Amino acid sequence: MKLAKVAFLGSLIIFLSLEAVIVWPNFFYWPLLALNLAIFFTIYLVTRHRPEELDWLNFLILPLVLLNSLVVCVGLLPIVSFWDKFVNQALFVAAVYFFIIYIRNLWLYFNFPERPNNLINFSAGVGFLAFWLSAAAIFGLQLFLNLSYLTLILILAIVAGLLAYENLVINNLKIKDNWWFALLVSFITLQIGWALYFLPFVYSVLALVLALIYYVVMSVIRLYLLGNLQKRTLKPLLIYIIIILALVFLTIRWR
Repeated sequence: MKLAKVAFLGSLIIFLSLEAVIVWPNFFYWPLLALNLAIFFTIYLVTRHRPEELDWLNFLILPLVLLNSLVVCVGLLPIVSFWDKFVNQALFVAAVYFFIIYIRNLWLYFNFPERPNNLINFSAGVGFLAFWLSAAAIFGLQLFLNLSYLTLILILAIVAGLLAYENLVINNLKIKDNWWFALLVSFITLQIGWALYFLPFVYSVLALVLALIYYVVMSVIRLYLLGNLQKRTLKPLLIYIIIILALVFLTIRWR
């Protein structure tokens, strides 16, 4: 099956599944199952001509985390106005667009490795977004459903470790030698996520702060493993994150 047909069919099923979650909330688990099956088979078909040393299951992590976290976040948002509906539709369209770009870059990555593709930078950016949505879903579930925070933050630490693991794979870093960096990311996420719980901010802001910290940690690890951890590469990243955090803390709504 050609890439265009795979991308179209998989993206269509994903979009319809996202819509079904909103339209038929009582049948929440069926569209969620269809969503995950569409991701599974689309990634499989795109990567079936991969080299033997690359496990295609590693490349499922990012789209699974992104789209499932989006479903949870949308489920936590009230839909009482036209603006709420517009935001939901915009999020769905953006998520499907990201998925299409991701599988296109995956296809180039596996079938034409000599051709330039944007998989590494794209995955880093979408990985930040996926982790932000995951953290927002975790904090939101604890706030609205009063679930055990320890259990949820352990789940978030696992998600962080899985995203970090895929990031290492995409950057062609030796997993056998560097797998413990994924555990380090999980441990840092667990510690900081627990500390952030006691800050008096809305859950979306807590998630953003934690996602920014995750992005910094992953960027430092990637630069270190690639042998490019220098002041000139680290300084712009830290300045950017500090500016974002300053803007967040100056404009947040306290809970």
